[in-house]
Amino acid sequence: MVNSELSGSFSGIGVQFTIQQDTVNIVAVIAGGPCEGKGVLAGDKIISVDDSAFVGKKLNNEKVMKTLRGEKGTKVKLGIKRAGAANPLYFTITRGDIPIPSVDAKFVIDGRIGF
Repeated sequence: MVNSELSGSFSGIGVQFTIQQDTVNIVAVIAGGPCEGKGVLAGDKIISVDDSAFVGKKLNNEKVMKTLRGEKGTKVKLGIKRAGAANPLYFTITRGDIPIPSVDAKFVIDGRIGF
C-alpha cells in the first residue's frame, strides 16, 4: 500500500471514502478513475460489493481498500444507496489505474515564474 502511493498510481475503482455509522460513504469520485462518468456520485453509500452486504461494525479502512482495489481489468459490482432513491442502484465497475498527481496546484506569477 505504501509503495502504490510512491509509484504514482494504483488499481482500483477511483473513489475517496469515509466510514460513518458502519457504512462506506463516497466523498469524491477521482478524476480520471474508473468510476468517473459511470454514475457513481459523491454522497453515495456503498451497501454491497459483488452481491454481498458491505456494512457493519467489522468494516474498516483496510478492509474497504482491500476490497475496492484490485488487479487492473477485474470487475466489481457495487450496490449503492443514494439519497432520494427508493431502491438501491447497481454499478459494475472495471478496476483501472488511479492517478496520484504529485502536484495538486500550479501558479504562474508573471508569465515566466511558476510554482
